[in-house]
Amino acid sequence: MRITVAAGRAAGGIAAANFTVDLTFVDPCSLPFALADSPFFDQEYTLGTAALPAQEWQAADLIAPAASPVDCGPISVEIYVDDGLMTQPRVDLFTDDRSGDPAANAFTTNYSEDASAAGVYNFKYRVTYVNENLSAESDVPFSITVIDPCTAPTSLDLVPLTD
Repeated sequence: MRITVAAGRAAGGIAAANFTVDLTFVDPCSLPFALADSPFFDQEYTLGTAALPAQEWQAADLIAPAASPVDCGPISVEIYVDDGLMTQPRVDLFTDDRSGDPAANAFTTNYSEDASAAGVYNFKYRVTYVNENLSAESDVPFSITVIDPCTAPTSLDLVPLTD
């Protein structure tokens, strides 16, 4: 937008002056945005033990506070396996629960005895401003290591032998 201001000659002989100002208005919601520190943390789960405590998160807390001075509308969040394919987490092993209050989501490792589930799962997440189709992805994955206690025993109970 260009604004030109012109001043005319006033009584007393003041000369006319003109100046032009170019203004550019930027939609802050169309700019790339930063994510806040991740609420997710690394965990270890041993098969056959109780499910791990939920990692609770709120969608609005995933975006850095200074990302936009205005409300850019609804956001969506995808949690996926960091495998280059954005594979969804195994539903038999992980629950991404968003069924309750939108301000209290939970990512949980479920109870399992399935030895084929053992391994390291690296997850990332992507946050998208739905109305702007603008996304940001987490830089660092969080990991959940699933341990099979039968292949890596952590203790040994000695039982006295009798004749």
